[in-house]
Amino acid sequence: MVDELQHVTVQSLLDETTGGWDDDVLDDILNERDMKLVRQIPVSTKRRDDTWFWLFDDKGKFIVKSCYRNLRGEAACPDAEFWRKLWNLKLPGKVLNLIWRACRDCLPTTQALSLKRVNVPVMCPWCQLCEEDGVHVLFQCSFAREVWTTASLNNLVSVWPNETMLTVLKRMSQTASSEQLLMIYMLCWSLWQHQNDWVWNRNATSPFGVRSRACSMFTEWQRAREENSGPNMKQQGVSRSWCKPPAGWIKINVDAACTQNSQQVGVGCIIRDEGGNFLRARSTVLPGRLQPREAEALSLKEAFAWTKEWMNSKCIFEYDAKLLVDAVNSGQGNTYFHAMVEDCIDILKYFDEVLVCFSFRSANMVAHELARAAYSMSGSMEWTCTAPDFIMCMIDSEKC
Repeated sequence: MVDELQHVTVQSLLDETTGGWDDDVLDDILNERDMKLVRQIPVSTKRRDDTWFWLFDDKGKFIVKSCYRNLRGEAACPDAEFWRKLWNLKLPGKVLNLIWRACRDCLPTTQALSLKRVNVPVMCPWCQLCEEDGVHVLFQCSFAREVWTTASLNNLVSVWPNETMLTVLKRMSQTASSEQLLMIYMLCWSLWQHQNDWVWNRNATSPFGVRSRACSMFTEWQRAREENSGPNMKQQGVSRSWCKPPAGWIKINVDAACTQNSQQVGVGCIIRDEGGNFLRARSTVLPGRLQPREAEALSLKEAFAWTKEWMNSKCIFEYDAKLLVDAVNSGQGNTYFHAMVEDCIDILKYFDEVLVCFSFRSANMVAHELARAAYSMSGSMEWTCTAPDFIMCMIDSEKC
């Protein structure tokens, strides 16, 4: 490294003329690996004063709650994907609550009660062979094993020595299909009901009865859910489909696609008129190894700049990222993400009449397909008047 460049600031790495990275300076002070990483960082076109921001808050503001959660290790939870998948399952609330309590070791088993100094026998009330904890009741007890065998799920329900409930269920969620996972959780609930019925009432149920209760309860819950919210669900389905813009306006749907460890962001944009007719579309990749919300902000900025070249009035931009849409409309925050949002807002100043609105993913599928397709193309692609074949059917169905 050149001695004169050892203490340069980040600002010194920028080209004052272009506003981007100064390649000559980067070549002098960074190795090839670091140069490649730095060039993947998008540079804001707006000069902002340096400021501190809190990394663990979406708006960069320090709050005690986020600090407390970070200190407890909840902010960067390694089990976040498991919890997200669990809470998205269409299951009765009491079943999800049971699984959550089991993973948190909150079930009132004899082992847990004895640790709280409750004077109870610690052996399993059913088999009397092992101490009763959550893993034993739901998976290792002789009765539980019979239930899993009866349900033909014993190959998925395996427990290694000293495994916690969370570890066991995480592994199952990775190997089981969605249908199997629903049945596993329903059977866990039914097994827990059986254990309680035996402890308090001395009522014994057969393995087939436990399975039958789980299936019946799930079927009844699904039926009640459909009956109670059927009209609302239909109305919601209509509101979540793509809608034509008002007369005289155009609608631009935008989406980004980024895969894990990818060094590029796929961007898809499609423009349609008041009749739902295709006008233009674009599919491109942009350099940058970004988190999803930064990638979304970069793709929206690209869509603004592209649209501005030929239309700057009566435009409706739709995106299925609510956090990004809210940030563009409010413009508050101190994070790197908000710096990219400010770049978007600066471009919007060139439009006379413009709206940036949130849309559900189901109403943004054409842009999503264009963003995904960008990775398989040799370069940027743009279509005018005639849409590409791979989205033609989707456009026709949404036009009706």
